[in-house]
Amino acid sequence: SRLPEFAPVLQDFSRLDDRDIRGGVSARTVLLTLKHVFRDDLLERLPEILAQAQEMLKNENGREIIFTLLYYLTEGTGKLDEETLGAVLEDSVHGGGIMQSFLKKYYDQGLEKGVQQGIQKGVQQGMQQGEQRVLSRLLRKRFGDLPEWTEQMLKEASGRMLEVWSERIFTATTLEDVFAE
Repeated sequence: SRLPEFAPVLQDFSRLDDRDIRGGVSARTVLLTLKHVFRDDLLERLPEILAQAQEMLKNENGREIIFTLLYYLTEGTGKLDEETLGAVLEDSVHGGGIMQSFLKKYYDQGLEKGVQQGIQKGVQQGMQQGEQRVLSRLLRKRFGDLPEWTEQMLKEASGRMLEVWSERIFTATTLEDVFAE
């Protein structure tokens, strides 16, 4: 059997005129945003780009694409803050607030979700650090002063390894036995 041959095609959209960027509404919205993201004219061009993308609000996939782009522009690149985003959304519908209010709500939900995930991650890290401290204290109680390598292993350990090591404290005769592979 014969394998087909493929050659990658690299298209530099930054050099194309906006009118030459073709495709469906979603593709054009993404490509135009990415074309202008690191240019000085982003804030000038974005309202027009989003105004063309209003029909994307009709389905979940389109809303997700727009949200992801806006999230990328605000959180990923730092090109927009919340206040500027509000002004851009207002300009994008030439006075009509449908897109602005919808995307603002969608954006806020995404930020809230991100904050909740951040809090959850922080709680997990806090719990893991607590487990590390308790295990370190137990090891010192059982084996005396700990060498540097044990502190390093505790710091780099997964939650599962901390659990395994804390169970071994009861049966291990040496510090090395606790950390054995």
